[in-house]
Amino acid sequence: MALTLNEQDPRRRFSRKSTQRQTQINQAKRSRLGRPPPGTAA
Repeated sequence: MALTLNEQDPRRRFSRKSTQRQTQINQAKRSRLGRPPPGTAA
């Protein structure tokens, strides 16, 4: 039930998008530094 409420909460939805965006930015920074993004390193 709580999950459904969170899905309907625009603030919660924005927070999730923001977290995903921050993850993409962090991966881009690592790539620029010459480090492979997580999941790519053997």
